Amino acid sequence: MASTLLLDEMALTEKVSFQGDSLKVHGLVDLGKYTPEADKHKRGDHALVVMFQPFRGQWVQAIGAFLSAGAVKGAVLQKLVLEATILLENAGFHVDCLTTDGATWNRSMWSIFGLSKTENSF
Repeated sequence: MASTLLLDEMALTEKVSFQGDSLKVHGLVDLGKYTPEADKHKRGDHALVVMFQPFRGQWVQAIGAFLSAGAVKGAVLQKLVLEATILLENAGFHVDCLTTDGATWNRSMWSIFGLSKTENSF
């Protein structure tokens, strides 16, 4: 099944809350194992969602959601994209392309992958 991996990032209002039923604090930066040490106790103000969408389908599935302080840096985005792609491929899905907007942090990620306006495939 041909498909695309979508990245969407949006600004949020900072808020930290304690969930008594799970005994967890929500609202702090969480980029999984890619959370920078300096950000681990900061309030998150940006959400990043990684989604999977088949080319021939009317559905989209969120496969990851992350909270960051400011926009996620290109180097971290690269790691998240690579891991998401590998996990999807190992599960039997095929990722044919990645779709992002032209924000600075996304352009930074594309540059790390070795892509440019003229070299846009890897």
